[in-house]
Amino acid sequence: MKHKSKTFFQKTGTQRRKQYIYIKNKISKRPERLFYTDHLLENDAYEPDEYNPTYNPHEYKSWWCDLYFLSKKNGIFYNACFITKDMAAHDAVEEYIRTEAEKRNTIPRPKDGDWFTFDPIPGSKNTLFGRNKNHTDYFNELDRLENVIKEEVLSSHTITINTDTRMDFKYRSGIGLYATLDTDDLTIEAMNNWIDNFWKNGERISKGKEIVYSGESLHNLYNRELYKRQP
Repeated sequence: MKHKSKTFFQKTGTQRRKQYIYIKNKISKRPERLFYTDHLLENDAYEPDEYNPTYNPHEYKSWWCDLYFLSKKNGIFYNACFITKDMAAHDAVEEYIRTEAEKRNTIPRPKDGDWFTFDPIPGSKNTLFGRNKNHTDYFNELDRLENVIKEEVLSSHTITINTDTRMDFKYRSGIGLYATLDTDDLTIEAMNNWIDNFWKNGERISKGKEIVYSGESLHNLYNRELYKRQP
């Protein structure tokens, strides 16, 4: 017998209430936030680890955050993903580059199941995930084309994104929500402000506004120095 996972609204009122209370209690532990997240934010403690002792995430802007926040409607909460406008633009550029490179590549494309292999690591039970070496010519040409197309995009293209808000009612926990925020850093203040405005505007989906990237603004998406927060 097959068991299909129930969406949030297919569950009983008691089940939904239990999830709601759990999220509400999580949020209440950080009163300066209108949301709960497992992501490391700017006022969270951080201790460097042995593998990357010089890295400090607080020095860099946050482009993406998974979080939960409550609805003003009784017993409902949102299971959300926020991204910045820069991440939306960067994703759009990368998707265009990949798609265009595959179109231009004249070397036969590997079958879907042949793109990657799991090679054994000597002396270990683990395997190494990587590109299939039987199709090295295809991947080398793909990499070359991606570099060419990237330069084309940065020098002459225009990318338009929207600060939109979308919902997904098929989530098992809360209402799925995707939002592109008109900010270059997902700070606590920026996310609190967005949630507050979302409540005030009636918790509606929206196309948001268009933001155009070209020239310098496109180049800046690949400038690691600009990812850093100002002191």
